[in-house]
Amino acid sequence: MLSKLRFRHLSSFTQIVNFNKDSTHFHDLYPSDILNIAKCRDNTVYDNIKFLGLISTCVIANVEKWNMADLSDLTTTLLRQYFISNNKLHQNNPLYSLYNLIHSQLRDKIDDISLSDSAKMAETLKLFNKLPIETSRLLTKKLHKTLVTDCTSLNTYVLGNLLWAMDSHVTTVFLRVLVNKLANVRHLAPRFPETWVVYMRFIAKHRYHSKHFLLGMAKKAVSTLKNGKNPNYKYNEMIPTVAWAFAIIFPLRAANQLGFKAKEITIIKNLYTTLINTYLDDDIKSYVSNGGIVRLAWSLSVQDLLGKYPEFIASLQPNLSNQISDTRHATMLYYSLRYLEIQYPHLINTLQPIYEQCTTLLKNTPRMKSIQPSKSQRLVSDALNSWRIPHKFEYTTPKLVSIDISIESTLYGEKIAIEVDGPWHFLTFHNTQERVRTGPSFFKHWLLESEGWNVISLQPSNRNLQDLQNDLQEFGEESCQNSRRMQREEYKKALLGSGSKYLSLLL
Repeated sequence: MLSKLRFRHLSSFTQIVNFNKDSTHFHDLYPSDILNIAKCRDNTVYDNIKFLGLISTCVIANVEKWNMADLSDLTTTLLRQYFISNNKLHQNNPLYSLYNLIHSQLRDKIDDISLSDSAKMAETLKLFNKLPIETSRLLTKKLHKTLVTDCTSLNTYVLGNLLWAMDSHVTTVFLRVLVNKLANVRHLAPRFPETWVVYMRFIAKHRYHSKHFLLGMAKKAVSTLKNGKNPNYKYNEMIPTVAWAFAIIFPLRAANQLGFKAKEITIIKNLYTTLINTYLDDDIKSYVSNGGIVRLAWSLSVQDLLGKYPEFIASLQPNLSNQISDTRHATMLYYSLRYLEIQYPHLINTLQPIYEQCTTLLKNTPRMKSIQPSKSQRLVSDALNSWRIPHKFEYTTPKLVSIDISIESTLYGEKIAIEVDGPWHFLTFHNTQERVRTGPSFFKHWLLESEGWNVISLQPSNRNLQDLQNDLQEFGEESCQNSRRMQREEYKKALLGSGSKYLSLLL
């Protein structure tokens, strides 16, 4: 029960919200009062910059009264309510004052802040889409230390928030420790759909492959879906996310190269069957977004499994007809339908309307019309120019598959696609230094080969344009020329190894 004094403060606050100029009592409010009011007010209040400014000023003036968890809760509440009726947060919005306060506290006092409070603060900063790199690294270091020394105080909620917030800028050493703990510490294992989403998204985004860990996670996911007692709507994001993650980091198209055993392949296929069967349950399917359906179709195509689920294929047209406007989703769906057209042409007939819709959308998108080549692509282009090999940047095939650099020879009837594959095109392995492409990279190469292209994968040199410019300034022209020469020899070796008669003639 609030005291009479605090009721008086609330009365003053109500007057302030109603644009009363008298705000003298506002700064005397307790943090708990402000939190309660923020959570209970009508959403329209959050459109009012004056209201947000008063909140920010009050908090900053009395920051010593606030603990970091409550401050993060307040900021997160205000931010989420603000976005109910606003699409963009401008830099002059008073909420950024709270962002700066939370960030400075986390950055400067991270050693004194508990891991759970750090997770809340990081989550709030991430909602602004602004978790600075250095702060992310400090969080990674703090979490790494906890995982190594004593993770008994860590739970899936705190760990999930930290992984969601950090999202990038982590080391292979950290990933190795994290995966070991997820595999062996029972209380950190995912039990709820929300935890599955965060864990699998984090591992997949870092392209991290540990066969033992992933096979264990596949079995646990099947158990969660078959035996879980979560509300149906909570599976709406888990199903497409798990499918997407395994398509990236457990590529069945690379089964021979990675030495997958028949039993291991069966475990992954069983996972996808369980995901699809769970999705097809009418009580669950209605909660899965169009984007989720598209990710499911794309994941099955990447894994060369889509044709095995005719009931799922039949559901695509009624669920997605005239519903695809996002270019990224249109691209994923188009490549899935293209896969069916190549592998199972008899199944594509009923999907022609959405196939044509995706085709039209992609042909008209600005990205398909003008993509600027990367620095790595320009280095390859410089090498090709030095050998007088005609080529094109960012060529799009008739079937709408983009190629980094294309070379065509009418003399030999050859079509050569050079893909400059950076680190994100390759898996990071748990205990080895293998270089194996991700599932989507295998899939793209397969799509190009189906159009008759000879695909050559070139890895960007460790010495990029900036390195070469630094060499020129520090060591002179001779050193810079040596760097270019070594780099081009690597490219030449890969090009000659492609088996192309045309390239052999020119090189």
